[in-house]
This record gives sequence, C-alpha cells and structure tokens, in this order.
Amino acid sequence: MKSTIILFLISLFTFIFCQNKIPNEYHYSRSTHFGITFGGACGFGLYQACGAADHNYDGEFATLCDAFCKAYPVLCEDPDGYTYRGNYAAPQGNYYTQFWESLEGDKDNYLSCGECFEVYKTKDDGTDFKPGEDGYQPPILLSLIDSCPCAANPQWCCGAEDDCQSGSYLKYACPLPEGSTHLDLSDVAMARLQTGSSNGHMPQGLIPNKYRRVPCPKLGNMYIWLLDNAGPYWFSFSIVNPAGYGSIISVEIKNGEGKWIKMVREPNEERPQERYGVWNTPKDSGPYVVPLDIRITDGSGATVEAEGAIKSLTPPPDAIKGYYYIDIGVNFPEIPIPDPE
Repeated sequence: MKSTIILFLISLFTFIFCQNKIPNEYHYSRSTHFGITFGGACGFGLYQACGAADHNYDGEFATLCDAFCKAYPVLCEDPDGYTYRGNYAAPQGNYYTQFWESLEGDKDNYLSCGECFEVYKTKDDGTDFKPGEDGYQPPILLSLIDSCPCAANPQWCCGAEDDCQSGSYLKYACPLPEGSTHLDLSDVAMARLQTGSSNGHMPQGLIPNKYRRVPCPKLGNMYIWLLDNAGPYWFSFSIVNPAGYGSIISVEIKNGEGKWIKMVREPNEERPQERYGVWNTPKDSGPYVVPLDIRITDGSGATVEAEGAIKSLTPPPDAIKGYYYIDIGVNFPEIPIPDPE
C-alpha cells in the first residue's frame, strides 16, 4: 500500500507540473451518423453505448443496457452540465492524437480511444447559434470509441481527401480545414445536437459542427472489460472510464514471477484500422496469478497503479454474459473542463 501511495504522489506531481497540455482549440468540421453499436473498434463494449437515461433503447440494446446500468451505475452517469453517456464518435480513419512525439506506440486510432470532445452544432456558415435562437442546442460531451476507415467510407472518412461534394454547401465541409477531422456520430449524439433529445428526429444526415478536445470527467473509477476465455497464460481486456486525458498509451501487468509485463495491442499489420483496440498479454509471458496488479499510463505520461485489480479471471455467475467489467479502484486526477474562449 505504501508503494502505491508513493507512486500515486509521483504520478500526481508529474500530472500537475510536467503534463503535456490537452490542446483544446476549436476546430470546424461536419458530422454524419452511424447508429448505435456495442462493437466499436476501441473495444469498449456496453460502456458509453449505454447510459443515456433519456433514450428509449429497444430490443437487445434495452435488455443489455438495463442490466449494465444496474450493475455499474457509475458508468451510466452524466457529468454536471452535459449529456455524455450515449454520445460517441468514430473519427476519420487516419486520425490519431500523437501531439507529443515522445509517446511510444504506433500512430493509430487506438492511442486515441476514450478521448473526449465538446461538440456544438453550428449554422451552415460556421457561425454559432445564440442561446434561445431557433436551431440552438447546448453542446454535448462525447468520447471516441470507434474508427471510420477511409476505405470503407471514402465519401466522408478520408478527411481533406474525401469525396464530399454533397456537403459543399457547408462552409467547412469540403474540404475540411487543416487540422480538423470528420466525426461520425452515434444516433444519440446526432439527435441531441439537432433537437436536444436523444430520441429526437434527425432531419439532417450531415451537420456542420464546432468542436474542441476537453478532459474527460471523473465519474468514479476506471474499469476493465475482461474478454471471454481469460486464463493464466493469456487474457485480453480494454480500459474504460479514465478521467483526464481519456486515452491510454501503455498498460503493464505483473506476472506470476512478480515482473511487470507490457501488454500489447491486438496485431493486424495489413489492415490496422480493423484491429480491435484491446490490450493482450504477450505470447509466452505467463503464467499470471490472481490477484493481478495493473499499471496504466495515459497520454500525458501520468501513471497509476492498481494493486490486486483483477481478483478472478472467471466472471461471477451474475455477470452479464460476455460483458464482465471490473472496478480497479483507481482513476487519474480530474482536470476541469476549461471555459469556452
């Protein structure tokens, strides 16, 4: 416990005094929408797809989301002043946030999984709606959970290179301004930006927007989604609900010999945008003995350690089948969302 406290204090010092600042300047872009999914490439499962308290989920979504929010209520909460749960996006397939050259890892979308953005719907010419003006809706908060690959959707997901003539009536649609990215939104996010209701109509399939990256809110602890078939010699999981930077760039886990082992991303060198963004134990690195310690590093270089985070590799009988989330007891320090400039 003492070592954990010392590590946390060092991490906190690094976070406050040595962190790479989250760039939060506004960008102008446009958004399409792609529905609601539990299968985003970041590997978050039910997290962020569920939790929109005002949304009328139906079918399998209703059953699973109801069970998820009862089992993990903190993962279905919204921060003060924003809608958040149910709001997510898939940026264009060549997007990655490597603002800091010192970050390790391949430059791919999975280093950006979990990042948070504040998004406004603007007028077609890019100017703001004023509160009370017809067409005004408050901004939403969303996180990145997926990738919109150029090869699969060349009209909208190639950035400045895409074939976006049908959106040329928007000032910032075709081509995108330098430094901007296309955000393919969940239906929940798209409806809220157009009508203020997650169940509202979406009369426009393409909307202009203004967005900025912001810190993710601190709503409880981080959780891991432990995938099926975990065992002492191999397992795989994703990390959800990190506060602050939102993105995770390194995960280490302690094996049975007490050595810290760096986990690896699921490889797919030929089609990296179709990889699944979870963390795997590397080949021949086991056995692993529960309880397992985890060390997590975010995009600023801040690190937190969770002792005994995984107490069992077998889901309990009452776990949602295929969606076993584990509270690891820690999170990164909160960073307040800055006021609009």
